[in-house]
Amino acid sequence: TGIGTCMEMCTGSPEDPACPQTGFECLQLNNGVLNLCVPGCYPLLPGSCPLGQVCTAGYDGDTLGGFLCTPANAEGISGESCECANCCADGHLCTDAPTYGPSCAGESCCTEYCDVTDLAFTCVGQGQQCVALFEATDQYYASVGACMVP
Repeated sequence: TGIGTCMEMCTGSPEDPACPQTGFECLQLNNGVLNLCVPGCYPLLPGSCPLGQVCTAGYDGDTLGGFLCTPANAEGISGESCECANCCADGHLCTDAPTYGPSCAGESCCTEYCDVTDLAFTCVGQGQQCVALFEATDQYYASVGACMVP
């Protein structure tokens, strides 16, 4: 159709990728074959990604490293089954059933992000609490949590 979006490629090495633009993170796809600079986001701020995209957890192996804007693949909400990182609505994370809790509808379910400092917030899943995703000393994400069984 001739319609598309140009995206900057990551610079640096596979072990230490970088993006020249501030606010962008390197998304490594296909085992490092495709390395794209995508906008970073903050999961506790709804709408921090462009329209049609969701704030998705970005992992370095098994370690959560930050959050990236990715095209929305579905709009799952808390308790609904999910099969991919970007299969949940903005403000939600796809996690495995044991982490979600007993009311998960599949092998993995969408769950809400939450602010660990907001003592008035209540998670909707059975037995869930707002669990911190990062160390309390993390300068960017110390208050970011997700509703999970402790």
